[in-house]
Amino acid sequence: MEEWFQTVEIESGLWALVESHTDSVTSYLVEGSERALLIDTGLGIGDIRVAIGELTEKPVSVVNTHAHYDHIGGNRLFDDVSAHPDASVMVEKGVPAERLAWLVDPGSFLADPPLGFSTEGFAIPPTAVSHLLDEGDEMALGGRAFRVLHTPGHAAGCISLFDDYNKVLFSGDMVYPGNLFVCFPDSDFEEYCESIGRIAALSSQIRLLLPAHGPFPLDVDFVRRLGDWLHDVVAGRVASSVSGSPWGTVRVYEGPEFNLLLRP
Repeated sequence: MEEWFQTVEIESGLWALVESHTDSVTSYLVEGSERALLIDTGLGIGDIRVAIGELTEKPVSVVNTHAHYDHIGGNRLFDDVSAHPDASVMVEKGVPAERLAWLVDPGSFLADPPLGFSTEGFAIPPTAVSHLLDEGDEMALGGRAFRVLHTPGHAAGCISLFDDYNKVLFSGDMVYPGNLFVCFPDSDFEEYCESIGRIAALSSQIRLLLPAHGPFPLDVDFVRRLGDWLHDVVAGRVASSVSGSPWGTVRVYEGPEFNLLLRP
């Protein structure tokens, strides 16, 4: 097994691939009867194609939940990549080395990088987006299918994927415990609240809630608690403070299970 990834079988035909050694992020592989779907491609430090090759022999399509560096790093290893139109622009630009130097600083690794990996000049190259996805589109794998939900807020091109029949929702960076980043240039707090409300409205239909960061599956009631807390933020019932961050000055709201970072 590609040692950079911790691979967890969640249930038959569904795996998590966790990169926990630096800037922890989780990608997911779902296998249907005809093909497999890789939801995000991680940091690009380890070879995610090798890792999933030990799990499935089916042809693999990639879908990016959005275009941040920790979700598109392995795109270059695949020919079939799908994303929302607002994310595709960033995917097709890639991420230059100067923006990723901090990520591959050896001091930030919790384990040795994979053999053959060089931190020098590490960048995420531009990759072509084969298919554009928007609200209501479907990705069929044979025996199971995913419906696209456009859930902007964290980033303009954020999507979630919902398997209605098996009641599995992949939420990308929209829902997870910890720091919730709605402080990027293309973030929008109003849209974020609407998207969380939409996911919360589906909660009775969700059996597995699978986020891109933190523990998984996530307690489905978490998204309802987050939605209620966001109402309190909007109503001015949650204290905040202004702080510096790698993304500039942010306003931080501290919650019982999460912190919300907004542009001031």
